[in-house]
Order: sequence, then structure tokens, then C-alpha cells
Amino acid sequence: MKLKNKIILLVISLLVFLISTGIYSYYVFSEIANRLSQIAKQNIVLSDKVVELNLNHLEHTELFKTVIEKGILMQTHNASKETYTSAKIKYANSCSNFDIEVKSQLQLINNPLEFLFLIDGVKKKIYNNLDSISILHDICQPKCLRAFDFLEKGNLKGALPLADSFYENEKKSIHNLRNFYLPTIITPK
Repeated sequence: MKLKNKIILLVISLLVFLISTGIYSYYVFSEIANRLSQIAKQNIVLSDKVVELNLNHLEHTELFKTVIEKGILMQTHNASKETYTSAKIKYANSCSNFDIEVKSQLQLINNPLEFLFLIDGVKKKIYNNLDSISILHDICQPKCLRAFDFLEKGNLKGALPLADSFYENEKKSIHNLRNFYLPTIITPK
């Protein structure tokens, strides 16, 4: 073969190599970009869910305070029974919404199609935190009902310690809610 043909063959080989390398690099980088995009979306979904859960938690805690206040005012004849009952119904609805939100988030975390890049250890931590929030909420409910019962019977000495106990459990729930999500939990594998 002549030198000219060898150079042409070498140039063609080099061009084929560069083109195939470029196509492969483009494919790899587009896959990386796609994965990072999915990870970012999953982080946004999780952070939005935490914001929703925190807002629901704050709402039902505030409504509990309102029920206790209205119950105390009812006993001192500064609020009507209807005002107290209305506050109690709002609180019950808020609790129901909070329970639904926790359960839906537990299902979301357990859905293997939703969080493909969620590391198993992190997924378990989130699940455990949500589960403990749900358990604490289940512990609080009977105390709330007993506190409301005491208020309706005029027994403030019985109602107020239960209200204090409710707030202690709520502090634990708030701690678990803060640990539910960390901005760096989903990372590329």
C-alpha cells in the first residue's frame, strides 16, 4: 500500500473512532443528566411532602390548643358549648387529614417505582420516622379525647395534665418530622 492510502485509512479510522467516541460520550452524559434530573425531581417531591406534613402537623396542634382554650372558656362561661364543639370538629378533621397524609407518604416511600434512586438505608430511616410519627399520633389521640371529656365535665385538673402530655408527644413528633428529610439523601449511585 502506498503511503497516501495508509494516511487516508488512518484518517478515516481516526474519524470513525472520534465519531463513535463522541456518540458514546453524548449517550453517557445524557444518561447522567437524565439521572441527575430524576434525582432532583425526587428530592423536590420529598421536600414538598415534608412541608405538607409539617403544615398539617402545625395546624392540628394549633387546633388542639384552640379546643383546650375554648373548653376552659366554656367552663368559665366565657364561650358557648357550640364554639367549643365547632373547635373540636375542626380538630378532628385536621387529625384525620394528618393521618391520611402520613399513610399516603408511607405508601409513597414504599413504592419502588417512585424513588428508584433512594438508598435503602435512607428509605428505611424515612419510613421509620414516618412510622414513629404515626405511632406518636396514635398515642396522642386517646389523651386528647380524655382531655376533651374532662373539659366537658368541668374537670380542668384532669384535662390540663393530659394537654401537657399531648404537647410532650408533639415535641417528639416535631423532632421526627425534622429528621424525616435531609436535602442530600438522594445521591447518584
